[in-house]
Amino acid sequence: MYLYNTETDTVETVMNWLANDVLSDKLSLVSVADDGNIRMLSSDSGESGAGCELAVLSKTESKEAAEKQIITLGTSSLSTDLRQSVIDFNKKSDKYRVEVINYGEGSETEYSGTENSEGMTRLKNEIVAGNIPDLINITDGSEAFYAAKGILEDLKPYVDGENGLNREEYFDNILTAMQDNGKLYVLAPDFAINTIAGKTSEVGEGYKWTMDEMMKLAEKRAEGVEVFDHETKQSALKNCLYYNMEQFFDLSEGHCDFDNEEFKKVLEFANMFPESNEYADTDPSQALLISEGRLMLCEATLCNARSYQMYHNMYGEDISLIGYPTKNECGSAVSCGDIGLAISAKSENKEGAWEFIRFLMGEEYQTNCTTWFPMMKSAFEKKMEEEMEKQYETDENGDKAEVSTYMVSWQDYTMELYAATEEEVAAIRELIGKIDHTVKNDEQIYNIVTEEANAYFTGQKSVDEVVDVIQNRANIYMNENN
Repeated sequence: MYLYNTETDTVETVMNWLANDVLSDKLSLVSVADDGNIRMLSSDSGESGAGCELAVLSKTESKEAAEKQIITLGTSSLSTDLRQSVIDFNKKSDKYRVEVINYGEGSETEYSGTENSEGMTRLKNEIVAGNIPDLINITDGSEAFYAAKGILEDLKPYVDGENGLNREEYFDNILTAMQDNGKLYVLAPDFAINTIAGKTSEVGEGYKWTMDEMMKLAEKRAEGVEVFDHETKQSALKNCLYYNMEQFFDLSEGHCDFDNEEFKKVLEFANMFPESNEYADTDPSQALLISEGRLMLCEATLCNARSYQMYHNMYGEDISLIGYPTKNECGSAVSCGDIGLAISAKSENKEGAWEFIRFLMGEEYQTNCTTWFPMMKSAFEKKMEEEMEKQYETDENGDKAEVSTYMVSWQDYTMELYAATEEEVAAIRELIGKIDHTVKNDEQIYNIVTEEANAYFTGQKSVDEVVDVIQNRANIYMNENN
């Protein structure tokens, strides 16, 4: 909150909402009284998400405030979910208080929860320099870089310890998928599924396929039908690597294997697409292309039953969430929501840091506050029950008819979604049970691969020559950072 002086044209910071346990997103009215107290009306009362809350903030000497042990949390962006979790914990804990260091402060995506490259660079530089918060919010799959340097604590002993979690209450296969070389460096309260959707009649049943099968599907498509929407050589290459990185490279395991036939096929597949394929205002939406049979495959992110319904309805028939070509048992990959917490191996407040993570994994938070798929199975089932609840409307004759619960609109396509069916929820539940790996991200490896692959895409080098260079450069990078 800022005070602007019209006479001097200066701005003064009055207060920080988060530091005062206020989620500014929910504020409806704010006024400053003559005595300096700040009166607020919130449209949401925290975890319950019901009703309104009236509160007054007054200036207090720091010595009068309750003394708590401070736990620092570093993040590259400050999403609503992260702020809400910090506020809820700080209000409930009588021993600890989480203070956020936002390295993305001042950037355009400061509060979005999306990847903030500027904030991520600042955070990475601070961590590498040894200025490490007690907790680090890592949601982009880059934890292997820090783990290889001994920066992150293994959370597995905490999960399985006396003050840990009952694995039977959670999706244990997702917890296992989040591990690196048998160690758990990041724990997320909720997650999304990154996959590829297509008609079952075209891609077949099941949850995995090979690069050969994807290439054959692309080669046999009818004229005027695209494989992906506005895909390019570089985007196809990045996606195949991003969602299946551990097959070729894993810094924490010391694994580097680009010099193989499977990666050569990735390059050959990516080379099927144009150099550039920019969107124009007149281009049809992806939804319309799918519904008209002009687009075969769709990169899909699932975070609730509604997202599954959306893709199901677009295709208009049975779909398979086949995922990305892989050697794993499942082609789909898990990614964190807006929160993925790691504990610094050098933290002096590890017990307090774990208390915050455990709070986010608790039943109350899992049931009431998670935005994506909750990690706790009972909370997941409750969310699915809510999405399966039908909505009705009564006409003037007293007759009830089911009405849509949500509407999705593009510039040229509109879709009404109704309550999820048992079959749709069962499909989501089965997919979750199959997943065995997470999204992996290593910016330096992406740079190496994309830089060198361009020589193959432009015909300057053969695929074998390019793969040799990538393997050599990746090995050097691995040896220098492991």
